[in-house]
Amino acid sequence: MKRKAGELENSVENSDAYAEEEEEVIDEENSGNVVDGNGRVKCPYLDTINRQAIDFDSEKLCSVTLTNMNVYVCLVCGKYFQGRGKMTPAYTHSVQAGHFVFMNLHSGRTFCLPDGYEVLDSSLQDVQSCLSPTFSLQELAQLSSNTSLARDVHGVSYLPGFIGLNNLNCTDYLNALLHALAHVAPFRDYWLQNDHYALTKSTVAHQFGLALRKMWSGKNFKSTVSPQELVQELSVESKKRFSLGQRAECLDLLVWLLGTLHRGLGKAANAPITAPAVSNNNASAASSSKTVRPNPAADQASSVVYEPFQGIIEVTTLTKRLVSSAEELRGQDPATQLRPGETLEGEWVRSTTQVPFTYLSLDIPACPLFRDSEGGLVIPQVPLFELLKKFDGSTWTDTMTSEAHVRRQYRILQLPRYLILHLVRFTRNNFYLEKNPTIVTFPVKNLEMKEYLQVPAAAGDVEGDGSSVDKNDKKKPSLGERKAREEARMLQSCPSLEQVSAMSNTALRQLIVKFGADLHKLQLQAVSSAPTAFPTTGKTSGGAEERAQLLIIAQSVVERVQLFGATKYDLLSNICHGSDASSSSTKGGITVGDLNMLLGQSSGAHKGKAKTSAAAGSGASGVVSSSTGGHSSNSNSGGGGGGADSTGGG
Repeated sequence: MKRKAGELENSVENSDAYAEEEEEVIDEENSGNVVDGNGRVKCPYLDTINRQAIDFDSEKLCSVTLTNMNVYVCLVCGKYFQGRGKMTPAYTHSVQAGHFVFMNLHSGRTFCLPDGYEVLDSSLQDVQSCLSPTFSLQELAQLSSNTSLARDVHGVSYLPGFIGLNNLNCTDYLNALLHALAHVAPFRDYWLQNDHYALTKSTVAHQFGLALRKMWSGKNFKSTVSPQELVQELSVESKKRFSLGQRAECLDLLVWLLGTLHRGLGKAANAPITAPAVSNNNASAASSSKTVRPNPAADQASSVVYEPFQGIIEVTTLTKRLVSSAEELRGQDPATQLRPGETLEGEWVRSTTQVPFTYLSLDIPACPLFRDSEGGLVIPQVPLFELLKKFDGSTWTDTMTSEAHVRRQYRILQLPRYLILHLVRFTRNNFYLEKNPTIVTFPVKNLEMKEYLQVPAAAGDVEGDGSSVDKNDKKKPSLGERKAREEARMLQSCPSLEQVSAMSNTALRQLIVKFGADLHKLQLQAVSSAPTAFPTTGKTSGGAEERAQLLIIAQSVVERVQLFGATKYDLLSNICHGSDASSSSTKGGITVGDLNMLLGQSSGAHKGKAKTSAAAGSGASGVVSSSTGGHSSNSNSGGGGGGADSTGGG
């Protein structure tokens, strides 16, 4: 029978009414219960909890009323019910089924029904940790080097951070992207601490942080994680652009997700979410690359979400308008109608802009049209360095549109800590979406980007000697020059790790405030607000634990600053796309398929210090039809060597 809407509203109102009278009910019904020395009621039903039946990954809705308000989970059978007052679904279930222990899915508090008293017992800490995992600063510092296996309630071992994600009907692209982002250290550390975004109203931010916390938790009841709630929030927020049963590209999701998380945290909405280095085969994307956001608000807004992936690139554009026949008759020349910052060079209009970028698009050469001597298709191999020539500052990239001929030249002015490379494999013609099967080879370690980096001349004027910058030049420094000056100044004045260990707590705080990113300042604020006195005596603990936390934050700050100017990258993670999920294979530890995204961690050196920044690359752009294969994410933890990227099919 179908339940009437009026009855559903009445049940919710009754649940809220009983929730307001909870404390009074507890006081009246706890008079006959056994109380321990601390005044807490002893629950005799804790041994009935069945941890193998508990699943916190499913959507938190009442199984009777389908509401998400005031929902409890039965710790005996694992079902969700609303409320705990009389005549509520949870209360009725406790009486009919004889299941007495319930936990609130929002607050984590545990109650015994139908008696109604709260259960306070240390044996429930593992259930609360499974519901909402938490991490301390000490645990965050050890995540990247952890090799200890965790074990679920079924006895299956898994490595935190490399846990499997369930494919919820064509959500493999989301799972691959989550694995890649989960290993970007500064990005991961922010989302693993719930206090950083507890006050935001963005449900996507909360579910994304919860998914990452479950992936890195060593106290899960299952060796796999199901991102069901995250997928549902993404579907609602993106207006079903990323939803169940519909394939999408990892790059599209990455761009959309970073922008949504950025706005959800209350940052400015004008931060860059597209790369200026676009593909030649995408005219619509080429037009968006002209957008310039020179205001400083975009720089401040790039922290936390965009800071690990954001670099600066200089784009020189030459545009020649294709004069129509009507304009020729009128004797008009559109090329002479210049905008501010543009110059005329013959038939070409020249303009130069410096913009921040999140990823770099690499154009793959077209495949040969003829077969080889044996009658087979020729699948060429191209090294990654050949594709990176697009950003050497001398190569021109041509784009033809119906209105103009555009030539662009790219110069990288500042490399990000984590570099994302996007291999453009898909092009759309008049009939179908064509895929380029060219194999791209790339190094797994020590990807040198120095030859593609153009250091601004103003960066040398840090000491004020005037050797690189004219003091009489009143021209406002560009975005790349400001960033280069700031990094050079911080690198020269930042102390070493040995000096940090001998600093006092006050000096450590000043160091974090002066050189730290927004993440470090949030961690410092959390340490400062933590209580330092014993509740019984009121005396302070001497600051031993506080100093240990300050040292962890300060060392992270120094390591970040020491990476300024480093140009070598190591492979951190790659996302591959196969034309057929059943034909996927592996070669050299790298899944053979379309390279959708590549994240790598840099191992270059600066003043003898090991570089821990990272490189990233993203995969094929464009929209992929539902007939394409699945995505897979691989994390690299081996030694040197190289990798190859191909399509796994024609």
